[in-house]
Amino acid sequence: MSDSTDGESEEDALDCYIVRARCGLCRFLFEKGDRVVTDEDAGIQICFRYDCDAPDEGQRPAAAYHETCLGLWGPEMPAWGADDFSAAAIYTFKPSFLDDQRRRDRIRRFLCKKLRSLYPSARLPLEVWHMVATDELVRMCAVYSIIDLWQRRNSSNVELDMTRDIWAHYMYIEGVRYIERLTNTPPADDDGPRYDNAPAVARLVDERKVSDYTILYVLEDYLGIRQLVAATSKRDLSALTVASVNTADGRDNMWWRMVPIQQGEVLRAVTDSVVWRAPMTPSRIAAMRFVDYAPSGRMDKEWGDWHMESTVLNAPRVVGYSAFWFGHLLGLRAHYGNEKDLSFYDQYDIPEFLGFCVFIYFPLAKGERLAEVFGRRGGQDNHMGLLIRTNRGRDMVLGPDLPQYHDHFQHLRFRHICSLPSDRPTRVHYNASPRGVQRLVFEDANPASHPAVQPARILQDPSFSSAGMYFASTVCLDGAVRATPSYKQQLYLECHFMICGLLFEYLDESRPHVALGEFRLDHVGKPISLLDVDALYFGYSCEGKTSSHLTEIVTSRRPDTPTMTWVRIPLRGYAEMWFEGLHSFLSHYNTAPIDC
Repeated sequence: MSDSTDGESEEDALDCYIVRARCGLCRFLFEKGDRVVTDEDAGIQICFRYDCDAPDEGQRPAAAYHETCLGLWGPEMPAWGADDFSAAAIYTFKPSFLDDQRRRDRIRRFLCKKLRSLYPSARLPLEVWHMVATDELVRMCAVYSIIDLWQRRNSSNVELDMTRDIWAHYMYIEGVRYIERLTNTPPADDDGPRYDNAPAVARLVDERKVSDYTILYVLEDYLGIRQLVAATSKRDLSALTVASVNTADGRDNMWWRMVPIQQGEVLRAVTDSVVWRAPMTPSRIAAMRFVDYAPSGRMDKEWGDWHMESTVLNAPRVVGYSAFWFGHLLGLRAHYGNEKDLSFYDQYDIPEFLGFCVFIYFPLAKGERLAEVFGRRGGQDNHMGLLIRTNRGRDMVLGPDLPQYHDHFQHLRFRHICSLPSDRPTRVHYNASPRGVQRLVFEDANPASHPAVQPARILQDPSFSSAGMYFASTVCLDGAVRATPSYKQQLYLECHFMICGLLFEYLDESRPHVALGEFRLDHVGKPISLLDVDALYFGYSCEGKTSSHLTEIVTSRRPDTPTMTWVRIPLRGYAEMWFEGLHSFLSHYNTAPIDC
């Protein structure tokens, strides 16, 4: 950073950079209050990108470092280029916020174990060692690990004789074992266990079976290769899944790559740049239905490989589904009865965007299942959407609703993608990316033709005018006996909680529960009894500089105040809510919903 010159204020002399969101040494995200150093002589080009280490071709954002991390590195800034340190420390894809926390916790456990072995006479409880292993010490461990990797780097090429045994030489990064290199050299006598009794060298390919191998299964994470297994196409893969779970180290962000081996004069391995949560056989992949699903006007492609998440539709004991939207569809999850672990919501609670993710919840009635899948796409992200219709004709709409009065929206109709089997579950895969779902992969789905369907079941166009992406939901209020509010934190409200939606239950238990607005299962309030109640009153607060937002729901009339406006919704007919990350708008109608 340049020094101030005569006649200039310190503020005028400061240069402004758009930098990567991660420290270039410890690889943790910068947080509010961190003192950050960047290199103004690195030939920086300002670049607006997601938090990812894969910028556009020809663009290079500024590298930045924690001041303390840079002090551990040395007096000179790390070099920046294709063949230097930055390439060695780069991630192959973006880990989620939740994975960053898992990595921090894993390093802390690793440090506690090391500290206890270094100071056996201390005999401190584990809780105290965790207090010793502060976040600063965790970052120090991460920096020293990357320094060690850089100093022991070896970029020489190695030729493997595929007619001989192939051995994997392992290394450890922050307590996790990775494959460092492959050789034909058997282990030396002094190659003993290095960490947790795991061998430093292991044989991966047996020369007596090499002619039978047709596939390489590669287990990798965002930093390197964890496992490599040579196999035949008929091998039982369940053992591989168990092995990956046993090496997860509290982190789920691992993927299997399937690499077919072509036998011939020269052994060739070709990959299709798709990686999966579980290992896939060629026959299983061949039976899948791939659907590319991205805005029609987008010219650029997904960064790097397709990292495919998955969920099972219509599995036994499924009681509903949740979808997550932040500018795009990010994920889909099936909920099972008596579900206790709701930590999956944490990966969408990104601190710098807290409260802007939209949480869609769609409960099922007894005997109800998903039957038809439709997709909508246009030239922009907010044109994207999925509509999944049940066997009872109800629609789960995953995406913003488009007002019907615009003629140029008429071509944005949902088109049929596939039909789901009625007698068995269906697994659907989708790419995990900060840019949203762009590829869908269905197993055992029927792509049979189907009549077109209208976008969503709403009553009429909204009465408000806004340029944002708004979602819409409609509930029938007749026969409702209970309403449960759901809450979420909002960054614009200084991380305080606001009401984001309601879940209605009915006297007729054969009717499904229905969500009005958003609904999160991990943040629910006390149910509101609707027996002997004529109306609900929704209180919208607008105090100070914050926008109007829903903060209270009561069953008796309240007067408006300068900071609180109340909306009365009678408990008959239909209520409709248009909503986005912060704002929502309520309407009431006595007529039944119509197809728009």
